[in-house]
Amino acid sequence: MQDSALFPQSASLFDRGNLPSGAAPPGTAPVVAIGATPRHPSNVVLVQMRRDGGPATFLRTIPVGAPLQAHQQWYRVALPTLDKGHRIDYRVELVRAGQRLATLPVDGSWLTVIGDPDAGAVSEERSSEIGRASCREKCRSRWS
Repeated sequence: MQDSALFPQSASLFDRGNLPSGAAPPGTAPVVAIGATPRHPSNVVLVQMRRDGGPATFLRTIPVGAPLQAHQQWYRVALPTLDKGHRIDYRVELVRAGQRLATLPVDGSWLTVIGDPDAGAVSEERSSEIGRASCREKCRSRWS
């Protein structure tokens, strides 16, 4: 039988596959949602961020809702609002009792979000095309 004190479970961070990166519409505040395992009352998840390659600052996440599984904890934080043509670099750290236990990305690199005005225009244009097409279909069936 293994004693949990002798063989502690290694700590890790994970996401749902939707961490913000790449181009995003200006004026939005991307949200970082992260899970940590194992669950522990002393866990702290920090987001180290920098604007346009400047000095790094830390954002502290807040725990959110009840986890789907008992051994996981979920945290979230909103990054600062993106300005047109500016970028935010960030990475995530799991800290307990002053020790860094895990990082995301695992290699310690930075994820980047850039305020790009064309990022929002493409999705708005696509949704308006879909809306017009569905309207034509409804109108056609209604008046046929």
